[in-house]
Amino acid sequence: MNLNPVFDQINQLRQNQDQFVDVTIVGEVNGFNGYQTKQGELAASCNVNASAVAITNVRQKNGGQQGYGTQAGYTQQPQGQAQPPASDPWSSDPSF
Repeated sequence: MNLNPVFDQINQLRQNQDQFVDVTIVGEVNGFNGYQTKQGELAASCNVNASAVAITNVRQKNGGQQGYGTQAGYTQQPQGQAQPPASDPWSSDPSF
């Protein structure tokens, strides 16, 4: 599945510095690496092999929310995106 259109939408939305873009990613995570930055802060990185990406919300940094998914040209899930399988333990938890 080509996820580039969704990533393009995310990049466009992130150009506005006054808003956050929430996404949901389905896939595999591996290659966890812990390290220390030049400023002495602890950080981590990992590899994500995404099989699906969906923009779930766009919200203003000041706490306001933008009704996402109703604007022309944007869809909440990429075309052809399947719902998570019923065996997925996270699919029934609306907080994720």
